[in-house]
Amino acid sequence: MRFNFIQAYFRDRPLVEVLDHLSEETGISIIVDARVRQKAQLAITARFNRDVNLRDALRILTDMADLKVVILETGIYVTTPKRASVMEKELRKAKKASAVPTTSP
Repeated sequence: MRFNFIQAYFRDRPLVEVLDHLSEETGISIIVDARVRQKAQLAITARFNRDVNLRDALRILTDMADLKVVILETGIYVTTPKRASVMEKELRKAKKASAVPTTSP
């Protein structure tokens, strides 16, 4: 997944709207965990001047709401730090398992 630099300005907009905007602009799916709905309503103010890539912008924005980003192979998931940690461990384990060469009998 490519993380291009972004240019955007958000003033007192709910995080979920900011994430929707970035998803529309970049064409990358950003999914917000339903369990963090209230935190995703936090008003965000931020300006990105093509000097921050999408991955880093998402880390900054979600940190403002005490949330965390999980980068998947085909999309981005926003959830609690605890759930993100569990998912990242599962992803590393799956990646490691798929990297182990199999041998034929």
